[in-house]
Amino acid sequence: MDFNKKLSSSIEQVKSNLSNTITNLFFLIRSLNLGNALVSMYGMNFEYIFPLEMEQDPYLCTQALVYDNNCSCDSYSNCTSQANFILSNSFDRIPINGLKIGCLPSESLRSSTLECFYNQSCIHLIQQYINYNGPSISSLANLSRFPINTTVNELIDNMFIEQWRTQINYSSYFHQCSPLLCSYTYIQSVDLTYTITFLLGLQGGLTIVLKWITPKLIQIIYKIYRQYRKKRTNIVHIQPSIEVFNNTDTSTTTGYIHASKIISICSIAMFLITGIIVFSIYIIPKENRTTSTTFPTTDVNFNSTILSTITITTTTTTTFRKTCESTFDSIPLYYIYPQYPILADFTNDGKLDIAFTTQMSASITVLPGLGDGTFTTEIVSSMSSIDCFCTMLTTIVSGDINNDNKIDILFSAESYILGVLLGNGDGSFEVQPVFLTFITNPIELPILADFDNDTYLDIVVIEGITSIISLFVGHGNGSFTLKVTLDGGEIDFPIFIDATDANNDGYLDILIVNLDSKSVSVFFGYGNGNFQTRITSFTGGALTPMRMSFGDFNNDSLLDIIVAYRVYKFSIMFGFGNGTFANRKTLAANQTISAIVTSVGDFNNDGHQDIVVSECLPMTVNIFYGNGHGQFWSQTIFSNDIFGVLTWINVGDFNNDGHQDILATEKASGVMTLLLNRNQCNSTLI
Repeated sequence: MDFNKKLSSSIEQVKSNLSNTITNLFFLIRSLNLGNALVSMYGMNFEYIFPLEMEQDPYLCTQALVYDNNCSCDSYSNCTSQANFILSNSFDRIPINGLKIGCLPSESLRSSTLECFYNQSCIHLIQQYINYNGPSISSLANLSRFPINTTVNELIDNMFIEQWRTQINYSSYFHQCSPLLCSYTYIQSVDLTYTITFLLGLQGGLTIVLKWITPKLIQIIYKIYRQYRKKRTNIVHIQPSIEVFNNTDTSTTTGYIHASKIISICSIAMFLITGIIVFSIYIIPKENRTTSTTFPTTDVNFNSTILSTITITTTTTTTFRKTCESTFDSIPLYYIYPQYPILADFTNDGKLDIAFTTQMSASITVLPGLGDGTFTTEIVSSMSSIDCFCTMLTTIVSGDINNDNKIDILFSAESYILGVLLGNGDGSFEVQPVFLTFITNPIELPILADFDNDTYLDIVVIEGITSIISLFVGHGNGSFTLKVTLDGGEIDFPIFIDATDANNDGYLDILIVNLDSKSVSVFFGYGNGNFQTRITSFTGGALTPMRMSFGDFNNDSLLDIIVAYRVYKFSIMFGFGNGTFANRKTLAANQTISAIVTSVGDFNNDGHQDIVVSECLPMTVNIFYGNGHGQFWSQTIFSNDIFGVLTWINVGDFNNDGHQDILATEKASGVMTLLLNRNQCNSTLI
């Protein structure tokens, strides 16, 4: 019952505070615009004026607009007037019922009503003046408890809610929200051990209190007694000597009386203390002790019977045991401005190699691996002698593009070129690249994958300015044809792209990170090169997303994604298998500034996916170990004092020991650091 009361109280508090929050937000926007004299986008509060001496004056002047009742936007930002349409070739005005215009769009909206949308003629008028050619829009039926002339401000105060209904159903909550962990608290009667422990603790506390307060109490009583005796002694009586002697006897008798009073006071105090002890002993057996248990939701089957037997009193925090942390050996690799490193077997010897390009260079460098964490002499394939306008390669990705069992490279260049370098199988590439197309917009990181299930690799790219996502289908011979284009949302501004099977249907899907709308989107693939309409999930908050990784971090066989932000944080968004992601869990890195980069692997071989994160100032690599329930703890595995940003993180097994290693690349300093995983845990718990 207490829990239900608290829940009802919280709901009532939300009812009272929610509208105030929105109102305060509008007030803040209004105050900022007024205080800074900012010109609104629509120029409704200030207008530009052109002085006669404009040729000599390099500045543009503004003046405030004036609305009804001589309300000036210079002094007030909530000035409004009737909204009208102006007839062509005329000065006649047609008012729009209920709609207002004013200094700020927010204030105009708050002062407006929705009367126009209850009137079909008014709706036709709006359609006519905005050249609307879509399906017919019917007027609203007045089925609301709010009158049609209710202002939007009043609707906001009431949160547009017709009726509040509260239904508490824990089973429904569980199935709708799918919490990662479930906590319950049950009531357990106090046993003998607990009672004895409580009494001993009470006795010890009383002993300390009485030891401190009793001397103080005696001192106070003694001081009062001495002051009383002084007053009695200072009274002079003219009496014979024998009376003086008798007076002394009276004083002595009085002292005994006061001593009796002190004893009485102490007895009363002891009586009160004894009463407290007896009362404590009496109520202790009736007290209850709370025991909390937390467990993963995957092991719980909530139903109405279980819920009826559980008394929820508190929310507990889940703790878990950390599995062993890995150890890493750092091996520096020094090259001139390395960038866009990729891992593959370019030499066809069954050992992992590294390929990268360098800043201000149209060349590919391959470091052939020896299978023990070391590398032989680099192999450089340069395109500088080719007239391809490729002064600098911006991205490279690897794959067998022409189906000859040799790893090829797909590259993009600063001149908006998309091309292919066919591999020779020995770490080198054909000098003459295959130019696929000249794309008119900057290309973000291209993706090589088979989207139409014909065993040939296809290409998906983001054309940066237009936000178009283009699919080029491969023919298995190094050539490609543009098949489809997808609308990535120009206002969303997609910045990063990747591909995986997001809904477990066996077909590859496209995932993108949207910079401006702070969201991630999924295009579900049909397996034939076509895709469904995108589904978007917002990353939440004011942080700007930049990069993305994915995996299954709560062992529910559904895809989860990691969103790395422009600042020092990243989030894990748990997926529902339908293209949407929620239950955002934000983790902070150690540094205060950085565009961090993340990657995924199992670095301690516990069967749960971990996250490796790069940071800057200083350059740092941290591993966030997962426990399979969406919870993590961190370990710093590499750090130095070099100023720079670890721009790329690659994961692979460089020494064939079955443990995943890490390659951290910092472009500015030209440092590539190989972190060899020595994983000597052997599943030991710490």
